[in-house]
Amino acid sequence: MTHGNGPQVGLLALQSEACKDAKPFALDVLGAESEGMLGDLIEQELSNLLPEREVAAILTRVEVDPQDPAFAAPTKPIGPTYDDEESIQRLAADRGWSIARDGKGFRRVVPSPRPRRDQ
Repeated sequence: MTHGNGPQVGLLALQSEACKDAKPFALDVLGAESEGMLGDLIEQELSNLLPEREVAAILTRVEVDPQDPAFAAPTKPIGPTYDDEESIQRLAADRGWSIARDGKGFRRVVPSPRPRRDQ
C-alpha cells in the first residue's frame, strides 16, 4: 500500500514554519514524519481487522538524481488550497515557494523527481 501524502506534508511544513525559534524541517523529514504517522494509523486498522495476523509499517527512502529537471520546474501540489491569488503570491515571495493553480485555487508546488532507486 502506498500514499502520496502531499496534503499531509504541506500541513506539516506550515506547522514547522510556525515555530519562529527554529529552522523549518526539510521536506524529506516531513515526508518521513507523515509516512510514519499514516503507517501507524493503517497498521492500527489492519491489526483491528486482522487480530490473528502480524502487521508492520515500513518507512522507505528513495534516491533521486540531484540534476533531475523536476527541481527546476516544481509540479507536485502540497498543503492547503488558497483562494486569494494575491495572498498566495505574497506567501510565495516571503517563503520562497513556487505556486500553481490547482482547481479553483492555488497551492504550493514542490519538485517531484523520478526515483533513481529505493534504499
